[in-house]
Amino acid sequence: MTRVLVVVFLALMVGCAMKPKPDEPISPAADFDLDDREQQRLVERANRGDGAAALRLANYHLFITDNIDEAVRWLKKSAEAGNATAQYNLAVIYLNNERLQDRGQAKLLLEAAAKKGDEEARKLLQEEFPEGGTPRPE
Repeated sequence: MTRVLVVVFLALMVGCAMKPKPDEPISPAADFDLDDREQQRLVERANRGDGAAALRLANYHLFITDNIDEAVRWLKKSAEAGNATAQYNLAVIYLNNERLQDRGQAKLLLEAAAKKGDEEARKLLQEEFPEGGTPRPE
């Protein structure tokens, strides 16, 4: 009985210790920040076709510098490298950003991501283009 109580107590303590504090953000922007050295290293890798590096740079520009044009530049590189997350994210921008809106390109990107098994891309593709080739009326 004592052994069971000790195990339960330890489990509760570990669970309490793992909860985020109320004043801590769940996903702090600092997670996307890059110093100059890191940024240069990622640029080199992305320019050699590393889709994950390009996606990291896109996130940096989306969440830290707030530069949508640079973010799109790196999302395109990542999407071209076959990164399903980048394909989905770029499609969302093309669907929602008035200046960059391109529903045709968004559809192609969502199809590519869905083919790679991205469930969110498949759902959004069905929502935005319910009849397959026909975009949903705006």
